[in-house]
Amino acid sequence: MVMVRKQLYLPAKLDKELAEEASRRGVSQAELIRIRLEGRDTATRHTRTSAEDSRRQEAVNALREVRSRIKPGPGTGRKFNREEVYAERLDRISRR
Repeated sequence: MVMVRKQLYLPAKLDKELAEEASRRGVSQAELIRIRLEGRDTATRHTRTSAEDSRRQEAVNALREVRSRIKPGPGTGRKFNREEVYAERLDRISRR
């Protein structure tokens, strides 16, 4: 992996927090920044709760129920394919 050197300015408070967190984890500050940027930091990543999963599943089920009650309108159940449509269109253009 090729690494590119970057320099950045941090407020003193963030610099202190970065140093403390890196020390606590036993990694370099640069590694901690890479972990956070790559989204590999499970300590700060939000995990869904079972209540959130439950609500999400209820919403999906409700949507499926509504969609199942919708009757197909005109234009569904096509009886043509793309090539036929283009052939018809090209035929009309060439007759002009």
